[in-house]
Amino acid sequence: MANSGLVADSIHVGTVDATGSPVFYWIAPEQCVIEAIYMVNTTGHVAHASNNNVFTVTNLGQAGAGTAVVAAQTNDSDVTGYAAITALVPYSITVAAAYAEMVANDVIKIVVTEGAAAQDLAAASFQIRYRRGCGVYYT
Repeated sequence: MANSGLVADSIHVGTVDATGSPVFYWIAPEQCVIEAIYMVNTTGHVAHASNNNVFTVTNLGQAGAGTAVVAAQTNDSDVTGYAAITALVPYSITVAAAYAEMVANDVIKIVVTEGAAAQDLAAASFQIRYRRGCGVYYT
């Protein structure tokens, strides 16, 4: 099988009580393009208008001041493109191609926000899939 050049880094975070909007970080190990970000969790979360989870991934850059939203997703049933979270099934956090290109040592911040009385995440892990080099999204 040919090498696709796709690399995956996983971040195991365990139980997440999103009422405090916990933050997780990943550092781009080299110049790369993020192709996908997934979260997997041992509990299912139905789509709901107020009891929801919001995942926001921001590129802070090398100086820690960046604001470009690389990816975002919610299970808020009032939002177009929402998706329920199914236990033990990869939950895709939609990547914005325009902001997916990273340089070495860019810091990526993942924030989980909980609406109203949403369930906590249990045994949660995030996976960031990327390709080495740059320009994959740009032709």
